[in-house]
Amino acid sequence: MGLRQGECFGLTIDRVDFLRRHVRVDRQLISARAGVPEFGPPKSRAGFRTVPMPEVVGASLAAHLARFGAGTAGLVFTNTLGKPLRRNTAGDMWHRAASHAGLPDWATFHDLRHFYASLLIARGCSVKAVQKRLGHQSAMETLDTYGHLWPDSDDETRDAVEYVLGGVSPRAELSSPAKPTRVRASNGRARSYSADLSRVKADQGPLVTWRNPEVPGIRHF
Repeated sequence: MGLRQGECFGLTIDRVDFLRRHVRVDRQLISARAGVPEFGPPKSRAGFRTVPMPEVVGASLAAHLARFGAGTAGLVFTNTLGKPLRRNTAGDMWHRAASHAGLPDWATFHDLRHFYASLLIARGCSVKAVQKRLGHQSAMETLDTYGHLWPDSDDETRDAVEYVLGGVSPRAELSSPAKPTRVRASNGRARSYSADLSRVKADQGPLVTWRNPEVPGIRHF
């Protein structure tokens, strides 16, 4: 759902509305001294947001809470003792889970946020919608990071005029395939995100593409 790491770690059960199917993001976990969580505001004012919760995510959260229960202060995600997660502990947990899921070694927790953004774009969400879901301060921040994922509008504008003045029926698909966006990692590797985290393929070059042929708007290689 595009939450930052601190927002995930600071998520408490009272911020999850299973009936209305949304998650309220209004704080993040700052630290956890002696197992006591310390909360702080999100990264920016735009970080205060309500994120729609898909049914599959709600079902997974409900199953998680039914199995493990809420932790200290109602935290949804905790360590094995029900205490707040620390970054180093969470890193070890992430690497084990990523390996189990068959993800590449370079995949990080933050890559889930990039994946979520690319999924929204692939399904036709606008810049403003993606900005709002991610909690970006401005649409420019969203475009600077993910602008290459939106399809080119040349064919759409041509078809719009052709449909009105030329009497030509609009094509079933007007948009061009979305171009994968490259996000520069700390190790210098450029990554490209499309729409299926479970299908990962690395080529011989620096570009790695996550793709799902069943999702429209994704460039297939």
